[in-house]
Amino acid sequence: MKKALTFLFSFFVSTLATQAQTVLSGANSNPVPGDIYYGHAVDTNLSKGPAGPHVVWDFSSATEIGLDSTKVFACDSTPFCGTFPGSNIAEYIAGELDYYVADSFRLALVGVETGGTLIPFRGRIELLRYPTHYGDAWNDTISASIIASGTTFYHIETDSFIYDAWGTIKLPTGVDTDAVRVRNITHSYDSATGTPGQYAMNETYFWFVLGFHTPIMTIYYDTAGSDSGTSYVAGAEYYVQVHHSLSVASVNNAPNSLNIFPNPATEDLHVKFDFNGSSNITIALTDLLGRTVLSQPLTNYSNGTNEVTIPVSDIPVGMYVVKVQTTNGCVSQKVTITR
Repeated sequence: MKKALTFLFSFFVSTLATQAQTVLSGANSNPVPGDIYYGHAVDTNLSKGPAGPHVVWDFSSATEIGLDSTKVFACDSTPFCGTFPGSNIAEYIAGELDYYVADSFRLALVGVETGGTLIPFRGRIELLRYPTHYGDAWNDTISASIIASGTTFYHIETDSFIYDAWGTIKLPTGVDTDAVRVRNITHSYDSATGTPGQYAMNETYFWFVLGFHTPIMTIYYDTAGSDSGTSYVAGAEYYVQVHHSLSVASVNNAPNSLNIFPNPATEDLHVKFDFNGSSNITIALTDLLGRTVLSQPLTNYSNGTNEVTIPVSDIPVGMYVVKVQTTNGCVSQKVTITR
């Protein structure tokens, strides 16, 4: 009997060891120059699942509805590195360069370049602090401003992070048993000279696995602009990693031209672009920090000139970026929405 109990205790201990919480570090989580991640946008009929240990998240049957790519560069290989002191990594996604400090202590976003506009932050958004253990929580506050066409646009944001769950994640590409989930609640306020400000709240869940140097899955919730608004899934995406030798020029394989009118716009925005061949294309409207405000479904566009109409009457006044994204590249252009 004692021998049997010893065996059972040994089995119990070994089982716990194989299911111990995952600890994230800079070595196993930071982006690596040369990596490319293909983002597979999926239907939003998903549940984030519970918090806690030993959670199983099953997204294996998610239906793909779009595709984009993220390319990782060393900061000093990009044209704008000097504007973002301390940054050593830049990620190119949908026509935007996101600049990070990535070291053994943190992965922190310090600013963005979008549509030719440089936006260094006052402060930084630390997506991860290392080592990151289950239950760790941290907060960051940033602000930014830009001047365009005589108008100053302001952004203030507070982010609250917590490593709230760990366990097994199932994706269409396979299963990982060392998954970590980090939740971020964002409160932001955008305003411009001469116009009322706009408050927003959203909630994002990131899943990380050891050795995959970007979130392997994200689910983004919106609350329709208030703490008490109805929370709904505004976007979800899982990622597949490849590795290439990159140059900045490699980001330019995209549609040939982009014409957006009227600009400024009040009701409808017309997006006109030329394309050689045939490709699935996603068209999105983002804010200046790269967060998607509105997205058209993935559509196969044919050779020649294409035109798409985007309704913007419900979009708050401000400056945005229209992005036309293929699997190979992106073209983008800033637009202003007025009333």
